[in-house]
Amino acid sequence: MSCLRSVAPVLLLIALPVYAAENDQRARFKQAYAAARSGDTVRALKLAEDLTQYPLYQYLEYEHLNRRLHLGQADAVRKFLTEYEGDVLADRLRTAWLKTLARQNRWADFIADYRPQQDTALQCHWLGARIRQHLTDGLAADALPLWLVGKSQPDECDQVFSWLKQNNELTDDRIWSRLQLALGKGQKSLAAYLARNLQSADYRALGQQLLKVHDDPAKGLQAKMLVVDSALNRSVVLHGVNRLAARDLDLGMNAWHAVRDRYAFTPEERAHIDYAFADQGFRQQHPDTAKLLDAVPPAQSDATLDSLRLRHALKTLDWEMLLKWTSAAPAAGTDPLAWRYWHARALEETGNVAAANTLFTELALQRDYYGFAAADRVGLPYAMNDHPLTATDAEKTAVLQIGGIARARELLALGERYYARREWHFELPRLSARQTEVAALLAHEWQWYDRAIMALGQSQTLDAMEIRFPLEHLDLVTRYAEKRGMPVALLYSIIRAESAFMQDARSGAGALGLMQLMPATAKETANRIGFRYENANQLLSADANVTLGSAYLKQVYDRFDQSFPMAAGAYNAGPGRIYAWRPKNTCMPADVWIETVPFRETRGYIMRTLFYAAIYEWRLEQEVTKLKERMAVVTPQGGALSC
Repeated sequence: MSCLRSVAPVLLLIALPVYAAENDQRARFKQAYAAARSGDTVRALKLAEDLTQYPLYQYLEYEHLNRRLHLGQADAVRKFLTEYEGDVLADRLRTAWLKTLARQNRWADFIADYRPQQDTALQCHWLGARIRQHLTDGLAADALPLWLVGKSQPDECDQVFSWLKQNNELTDDRIWSRLQLALGKGQKSLAAYLARNLQSADYRALGQQLLKVHDDPAKGLQAKMLVVDSALNRSVVLHGVNRLAARDLDLGMNAWHAVRDRYAFTPEERAHIDYAFADQGFRQQHPDTAKLLDAVPPAQSDATLDSLRLRHALKTLDWEMLLKWTSAAPAAGTDPLAWRYWHARALEETGNVAAANTLFTELALQRDYYGFAAADRVGLPYAMNDHPLTATDAEKTAVLQIGGIARARELLALGERYYARREWHFELPRLSARQTEVAALLAHEWQWYDRAIMALGQSQTLDAMEIRFPLEHLDLVTRYAEKRGMPVALLYSIIRAESAFMQDARSGAGALGLMQLMPATAKETANRIGFRYENANQLLSADANVTLGSAYLKQVYDRFDQSFPMAAGAYNAGPGRIYAWRPKNTCMPADVWIETVPFRETRGYIMRTLFYAAIYEWRLEQEVTKLKERMAVVTPQGGALSC
């Protein structure tokens, strides 16, 4: 002990100057950056004199250059782009520079400085610049993919498309292909424009007929010009049959029966119709849905068809058909654990309990919703499969020296979380799997839990349970769980599913904060519980968000008789949808009901929150509640039946 006491002050003396210097650099960078962003170049340059080795120095250079792009200082811009090539700011500056060059009609410079862009307008500017500079070798091959889409493109593409037309690249075959793409995307105006641009009389007449078939398939399919069997006529007929089936499946099937032997449809075309009828049968709840789903050839099977078959068999409790379908291998993209679980359930329900239990026992080895559900069927404990993630100091140091990671760390320390995330996301795909793991470990140490979780997901390092399921805000979550009379693990499961602990999370729909509350829901909940709610920005505070989020969760939890699956579904999709999705006149096993929820997002959400709740009880060193204990039989909409 005496040795440790004597060494500690020495270590402290070494650490303090380093810490002080780091903080001094951060403070001066903040001042310089604020000056640069406000346009005070003189002050920014003076403050930045000793920051050339600071990880964020390029942010000062970027601000200086970005404000002066209109001056056309190509050498300075190119120096920055070369020095920082591959960094997020270099990409941003290049994009801004290219837009400036386009506005100034500096096409030679544009071509010299262009690199592949996601922005369609910039892609078309590049192609247009090549036309102006008479550099048209290979231009058609680069331009046609931008033209052959089912939507209108930006005005910047007009010159390029005119060049394609003048050079006879827009053949009738290509126009016809785009016409069909446009109708498939519901772009009727674009389709009409394309139909008028078909060159041959036969094509133009058929294009107009396709538009008529699109608008009125029953009448359009009777046209005399469609009597002749040809590839183009078949495509019009198929479009009409599909359109008719989408409106009324029986009418579509009658139309198909009338034409299927009149034309030499290919096996692929026939299979396409079979698939379309199966899809519409499910959507329209047609009495022949099972037969239609079963009729789709194996070659046409995909994850969507697997989902339709699974959900239809479960909704109708047709265990025999489910057993048949799940006996085949799942399509690419279908969750193999889900497929195996429901095959085992079908075996169980059709009397082959021994085979079912064998499969359930195998599945119980997986840490997954289906693994836990399978464990419940055979009375086995949950397999948490925890393998803590570690890294050496040398590994951490090496990753910290990677540009984007170093900048993300500094930006995070400065409170610039948006820019920190931008650097992190730009850098992460370029790391090796091991570097990504180390980066996740560092992010966890920085209490940047959402990035740590996402990084481990990217590297498929799924067994580091402490990092993937952090206990952040433990006191806060525990306090409000107790206040609402709910298990702590349920609140944690919602936070983990909603935001992965990203306190300033903002969804595209406008949901905010840890528990992703919509402002209107937050305001209504605040009024109900007597909480002083002033504006949506409050929801970015952990305390206010959990206060209101826990109250709303408790509200839907009680409304659905403390059924957590239905409460979670209501939290995600709204209580009204959950009422509508309950069975109409029968009781339904909870696992069956969850799998038949119409919204894929909500199905997955309910499964994840159930699964996460069990994991959080384990993380909290509590007795783990079995999923089956939270999955009571789902009662009918009216609640008249006792289940």
